[in-house]
Amino acid sequence: MPVPLALLYIAYSLNRGTAAILKFKKEAYIILGLGGIAGMGFGSYFFFVSLTTIGAAKATSLGAITPFLSSLIALLALKEKITLELVLGMTATISGIWVIF
Repeated sequence: MPVPLALLYIAYSLNRGTAAILKFKKEAYIILGLGGIAGMGFGSYFFFVSLTTIGAAKATSLGAITPFLSSLIALLALKEKITLELVLGMTATISGIWVIF
């Protein structure tokens, strides 16, 4: 977590200046921290439960479906456009998971 956070800080500082990062509200830092802890905690817990329940090959392949689900959510919620690359990527992801199962 520290490396991505440092990279975000550097990228934000390059655009807005180093003092700009201190202008965020305290609540924003608290929400960011709690989101990171909850996301990593729940994500790791459920991944390890899936490893013991369905095995490593199936659990890892189901983890690979995340870009597919993110693309669907972006299509529905953010009104993203369907491109050829998106369709090919989704097809490759589903095909790979289908082969493993």
